[in-house]
Amino acid sequence: MELDPEYHQDTQICQSLGDTVWNAFFGRHGRLREVQRKAIPLIHEGNNLLISAATASGKTEAACAPLMSRNINRFGRDWTILYVCPTRALVNDLYSRLQTAIQQ
Repeated sequence: MELDPEYHQDTQICQSLGDTVWNAFFGRHGRLREVQRKAIPLIHEGNNLLISAATASGKTEAACAPLMSRNINRFGRDWTILYVCPTRALVNDLYSRLQTAIQQ
């Protein structure tokens, strides 16, 4: 029986992010969405990227998880990421969603 190629990609991305970041962002889901599968490796390698996808498609996690992984590995817990959002409502939503991931 052949493994699902997306599952194989997800496990490779999981390994590259590390257990702490994977569990904080994707642990409850266990799988990535298409936009995440495409964006995370590029961002994790240090590439600049503009992500455009539907609402609730996982863009925030696609951007923040690899940035957290890279910075934790380089600087421990002493670093900052500036994530620009177009509306206050989105900022409030992101704050509550990311706060749990950041504190882990």
